[in-house]
Amino acid sequence: MQLSNYPFVNFSFQSLCDWQNRELAEMVIHRIINANDEYTPQVYSRFEPVKVKIDKENVEYITSLWLNEEVNRNLPSFAPPVRAGHLMLRRKKNPKVEYMISWEKNNRVGFNSMNVSVEVNHLQDIEKQQSFFDLCWTVARILQPVRGYVINQSIPYIPEPLAPQVIHPELHWINLFGRPYIELFGREKLLSTPCYKVEELAEGIIALQLTDNLFEPIPEEVRASVKKHLGEQAFVESGKTYRDYLNKENIVPNFDYIQVMFDRTQPIIFV
Repeated sequence: MQLSNYPFVNFSFQSLCDWQNRELAEMVIHRIINANDEYTPQVYSRFEPVKVKIDKENVEYITSLWLNEEVNRNLPSFAPPVRAGHLMLRRKKNPKVEYMISWEKNNRVGFNSMNVSVEVNHLQDIEKQQSFFDLCWTVARILQPVRGYVINQSIPYIPEPLAPQVIHPELHWINLFGRPYIELFGREKLLSTPCYKVEELAEGIIALQLTDNLFEPIPEEVRASVKKHLGEQAFVESGKTYRDYLNKENIVPNFDYIQVMFDRTQPIIFV
């Protein structure tokens, strides 16, 4: 497989709570645009090009874009049974920061997702690094991840498609485990994981930090130790993707898709 690397640290997570929610959207947007000045986005859009200037005094337009109200409201009756929203917010320099938010209501298995990227060199400063993660954890507590991770993308890595409903993807520098994984592994077992740092960010969110240094590769024996402790059948082996585990008996959480279903009277479709 071809290795990738980019000059960014990426915080990414997936969620199964309802993001088509005005109060929740406003809460997150206010947290982001009133963040430490270094991480405050300047422009926003649904898709590229991202160039609409943010007015901190009036975030209603950003909220409406998150909810994708006009498009969802005007979909014809014969449109596919899907409602969705996508939002990008960006700081263009000093440092470059990008927020990407994507949600969908569909009766096919899927997860809402958020990605936050910041230039890797900016996080060499420990105080700036802590400020960035404080913001990330604040947003995560609102959006209730089922899983997530922090990865230094400047260290060559194998990009991986994500399918937690099949198997947990590869472990990265920090790994978030939400309620479904806490129920699967057990809270006490997660809190006793052999790694550099374990932290309960909130009720229902536990973070495992594998090593002390964001800027060095993760030793394979560290990953292996965590997988062995929690259960190797729950995780991909290094170098593999979820496709290697299709139609196998893997250990996966009992995910509750009810809040991301378009029609709750119909069954969820696994594809």
